[in-house]
Amino acid sequence: HGEAATQGIIPRLNLLYDPILRLESKYKNLHSIDMLFTYADCRNIDLNIFQGWLDFSQRHRAFCEVYFGHIYVKPKYLDERFSRVVAALTLLCSTTEETSDRTKLFLKAVEAAMTANFPEEERELLGHVIPTSSEVELPIRLRRSLREYSVLMDQLIDDFTAFVQAVSDTLSFVERRVEGPRPPLRGAKLLYAIEKLHVIIKIIVLKELGFNDDNVNILLNRNVKFNYLKTL
Repeated sequence: HGEAATQGIIPRLNLLYDPILRLESKYKNLHSIDMLFTYADCRNIDLNIFQGWLDFSQRHRAFCEVYFGHIYVKPKYLDERFSRVVAALTLLCSTTEETSDRTKLFLKAVEAAMTANFPEEERELLGHVIPTSSEVELPIRLRRSLREYSVLMDQLIDDFTAFVQAVSDTLSFVERRVEGPRPPLRGAKLLYAIEKLHVIIKIIVLKELGFNDDNVNILLNRNVKFNYLKTL
């Protein structure tokens, strides 16, 4: 949000600028609270993190390309940052969970409807509007993951269903620029929703790497960013 104008109007800003404050010297040392986990954490639970990460990156290659590309070069605009993290979460869930039977039936019905209404040469042009199974199931999987890891996520989100609804509404607006009956997330609310999606991704990644529930709880509860989100 920007400063109020003379008319009392507060403009909404969706662009995040680089911070003005700069350290006089390069920040060289990282504390364990700054990182998701350390090598010492892996050694304490006898986890071969190097082999584990190699296996993970091969198993979830598409997710790694999208997610870490987004992390290393963050888009300036919140809308794009939001769509990237949702895309990454969709790819991650697609390789960690099986497609439900009802989603398979739904996609068959969509394909049948397209075949019945469009000739083949036009159907080939409409592939981008047909959802994938992971896109259809993302809201359901997100809510299930929030409930599964509620010990942690309860500290960040009051109502899981409302949060998932807001994510779905915002994704629809970002992709189509059509605002439905519920307004999309904007400004600080959108930024914090993005950070909370990052948290659920980190939890899933930690579990995939071999950390158990107790390990994950310890790592997240000491993390400085997680603890900051709890104060919002």
